[in-house]
Amino acid sequence: MQATHVPSEASQPDPAPDASICARCGDYAQLRLHWGRLWCNSCMDRRDAIELAPATTANLAKHSLTLSLRIPRSALALTLLIGGVPALLTRHSQLGSIVYQLSVAVIAQAVLQRLAFLKVVAQKPIAFREVLSLAIKRYPILLVTSFRIGIEVVLLSVALIVPGIVRWLDYAIAVPVVLNERVDWDVALAISRTLMPRHRLDTFVAVVILQAAPLLVQTMIAYTGAKHITVLGLNNEFAVASALLVATVLGVPAQFLRPVLHLKLSHARDQLRTSPPAAAADASA
Repeated sequence: MQATHVPSEASQPDPAPDASICARCGDYAQLRLHWGRLWCNSCMDRRDAIELAPATTANLAKHSLTLSLRIPRSALALTLLIGGVPALLTRHSQLGSIVYQLSVAVIAQAVLQRLAFLKVVAQKPIAFREVLSLAIKRYPILLVTSFRIGIEVVLLSVALIVPGIVRWLDYAIAVPVVLNERVDWDVALAISRTLMPRHRLDTFVAVVILQAAPLLVQTMIAYTGAKHITVLGLNNEFAVASALLVATVLGVPAQFLRPVLHLKLSHARDQLRTSPPAAAADASA
């Protein structure tokens, strides 16, 4: 049996002055901080296109779809928990749906968005238990964040619809910021308000694109299914449940829009922080 050679510390090349081990490739190099992990310049240049590409409508829609295909299949079950169950509960118990939305759905959505973030950034196997533990630990802040966003959107929508939509867009990345940057709810809202204004239109169009197919299929199945089942003398609960299931599955990419948006805008923000003053002024112009 051939012995496996394990290189010793002595066989490693001499590190350059002020160099350390890159957390991604293991080489000695001068490192830069990237989402709490130290990476060398070479690894920074090989970051995922989801993070590097600008936040245009096409990129947001395409990368949300791409990420939904790369995420573990357990994410599909989470999207069913987030979207399908509350809709079914609403038909029988409005109070039950509200309680569900404020408890299980908040945690499930946090887990889903954290899984998406780690799939792009971590470059290592994802420990589902750690993600769930983080979501539960951050649940009070997530709940306050969601409640604050909901109150502002509703109040602004009472007078006119457009201000409510604008405020919802301004807070689009608040939840991912709470999870991934480990800040309090007020800081997360402030960060989202700072980064989002220039990307409202792109985000809104991307949401419409990602939600168009689920809504169309849900409407078609609910209408045709209820029509045929009623002819057979049965109730239309089966048609409604089928429509909700299909629409929820087709709406999986929409669940990944927020983490994709957060990754792109945070990358742009980091570029401005590390750019020379003249370049930063040109980029912000």
